[in-house]
Amino acid sequence: MAQPTGLYGWIESNDGRSIGLFCAFLLTVQVLMAVLLLLPLAMFDIHHSPLISPLGYLARYAPLVLIASALWFGLQMLWHIETVKKAVGFHFVDSRDEARLCRVIEPLIIAMGLPVPFVGVIESRARNAFACGVGHKKAVVVVTRGLLHALDEDELAAVLAHELSHIKHGDIRLMAAANVLLGGLTTMQRYNPMRFTLLHMIIAVAVPAVLPVIVVAGFVSHLALRAGQVLRLLIASSREFIADAEAADLTRNPAALASALVKVEHDYRIATAREEDDAMMIAGDSDGEGATHPTVAQRIAALARTTGSMVFNAPHSPHRIFGRAGNSLDEAEAAALTHSLPPTRALARVRRASNTNWLGLDPLGTWALAGTIVLLLVLNGRNIHDLSSLLALFDPRHTRLR
Repeated sequence: MAQPTGLYGWIESNDGRSIGLFCAFLLTVQVLMAVLLLLPLAMFDIHHSPLISPLGYLARYAPLVLIASALWFGLQMLWHIETVKKAVGFHFVDSRDEARLCRVIEPLIIAMGLPVPFVGVIESRARNAFACGVGHKKAVVVVTRGLLHALDEDELAAVLAHELSHIKHGDIRLMAAANVLLGGLTTMQRYNPMRFTLLHMIIAVAVPAVLPVIVVAGFVSHLALRAGQVLRLLIASSREFIADAEAADLTRNPAALASALVKVEHDYRIATAREEDDAMMIAGDSDGEGATHPTVAQRIAALARTTGSMVFNAPHSPHRIFGRAGNSLDEAEAAALTHSLPPTRALARVRRASNTNWLGLDPLGTWALAGTIVLLLVLNGRNIHDLSSLLALFDPRHTRLR
């Protein structure tokens, strides 16, 4: 597939992609709820169980799940700014408090034609910034004290233009929704009764028919959560590329943005921020289950491909801060970025450092499942040579209460 070219080529390509990814994201909520209801419905309402009668489940329970999740989602979105403010601890400021910050952001607001957003500061040494809210008229741009100290005015202007772009294109609403949904998925998985444990081992030995239900349900719920994590990474990454492109276009200084990205790369973590707040930030994790951002190498590569060599041949070029400990790029690597984008590999990045296997089992759960299978084979040794009798032990219809 050909890579988009030009600043607005990135915007048009990623806008369409984000809509499709977000729709798929919403679907994972329904999938995970179907898993959570799998065993209860197999026991008490088998004719509407998603395992036995998917159409029956869709007719009776899927609409109820949709209504309940919509109400919960609406309440979460309504309190979004207050929730974020309480979590990260920013305070609102004006030109009397932060003259430099307001002097830099005001012309950018005018140039973008936006209503004046609120401005906040987090008293943290970390270097980061974000925008949040659910609309243009109730948006907030927040920066850390560490960012204000680390960046000069050109770099600060590039970062603020990036955040204002998120407001302009509705990314703040999109990412708020994505964070709310993934937060719900994560909570549902944390309390998922189908995750295989020692208790499930005991139940499965007593009622073998429960075992395939638990294993399949655990796998599907793990798959839904993993899909949610990958989709959020892809959505957030695409929006970061767009905001980078907009910031470069507005400031006419892509080198300043590239320089700022390199400066914040290894000192971005705000101690008070929640994991789900990471997606709003200009810098965040690019690996692990909480991954939300493209790597700095990918972002500078995109800038190089859309703005040319001015990224590297300017006073703010990342080249001028190469050699400092911890920076991710060297001169040879930077030169290579103008020719091709580093691969995304979203699934591999999300799975990195994960302690669960492809079934969604941690090491203890894996040993418990293996032990359960061994015990069932020992206890039902007489049926090993009678395949039909052995399979009958695991018939999910036997889980129904009489």
